[in-house]
Amino acid sequence: KVLESRDVREFDHHAVVPQHGYRDVDDYYTDASAIRVCGKICTPTLAIISDDDPVCSSEGTPTDEKQLGPGVVVVRTSYGGHVAYGQNWIPSRESWAHDVALEWFEALESSTPGGSGL
Repeated sequence: KVLESRDVREFDHHAVVPQHGYRDVDDYYTDASAIRVCGKICTPTLAIISDDDPVCSSEGTPTDEKQLGPGVVVVRTSYGGHVAYGQNWIPSRESWAHDVALEWFEALESSTPGGSGL
């Protein structure tokens, strides 16, 4: 059944749920979600999520500042898939997400006295 799964949810139902003792897929997704701890994160954290990600649904992405810890910045895009975020029309190894993350770290580092925002 695992190899015949048609999508990630079905795969999780057949492979992950029974292997790790979850009641069902929703129980697994609730346990695996960062939403439970997101409001407590103080360490600078950049979360990039895409609406077309086939693995991690953007539907549950916290958008209310009350749900986010003081260190969390969420960037939500329409396209990007699951960790792809291709940068050019021609497929390459360049990734928009890598550039954004580096710019974010550089801004973080330069925005604090002594140059170490981390």
